[in-house]
Amino acid sequence: MSMQFAGLAGVLLLLAVLLVAVIVRLGWRLAWLLPWLRGQVITLLLALTLLLGLIAWDVSRYQALPQEGRLFTVEVRSTEAGYDLRLQHAGQTSVYPLQGDLWRLDLQVLRWQGLAHAIGLQDGYRPYRVSGRFLMLERQLAGATQLPLHNTPAWRDIWYWLDGGSGNAWLTADAFSINFMPLADGARFAIEAGPTGLTPVPLNTQAMDALKGQP
Repeated sequence: MSMQFAGLAGVLLLLAVLLVAVIVRLGWRLAWLLPWLRGQVITLLLALTLLLGLIAWDVSRYQALPQEGRLFTVEVRSTEAGYDLRLQHAGQTSVYPLQGDLWRLDLQVLRWQGLAHAIGLQDGYRPYRVSGRFLMLERQLAGATQLPLHNTPAWRDIWYWLDGGSGNAWLTADAFSINFMPLADGARFAIEAGPTGLTPVPLNTQAMDALKGQP
């Protein structure tokens, strides 16, 4: 067996030598090398320019995170298929169909560290996902709802890049969540920012009754 692999190695080495001979015969002056390298550098710079442009577009979707104040208004409406979650944010209203007994809202947050934080740069946030959840495990396994609130793929989402880093950068990834509130027909909530994250505030009787009955 050792002779067999030694022979195979010898054949491969001979092929490598033959290829070197062909390369030297066809292009030994290397006149093509500099233009090829220049073309590769230009291609790389163009790809980097495109990537930075896409990241800049996504970063522009973030908004300044206030120390306090209302970020969202949420209204729940019952439907034949489940519930509609009406999310009011930045002057716009979007409707998301959910299945379940509870709902959840997740935000992506970018936080400045070190000197950037010291000079007063504001953290930013972007709505990330709404989810529905059943209280019964059997129904939860049969069909939970998760709806993305933006269409940025992970490979060019700066939040994902930072979230997978060491955490020592001048810009870091964080996350805020409203963790599974009751889906109750007619309930309206204000989602307010605070020092420790998000706080739901009931805006009507249905919302207050739903929170009282929450397990």
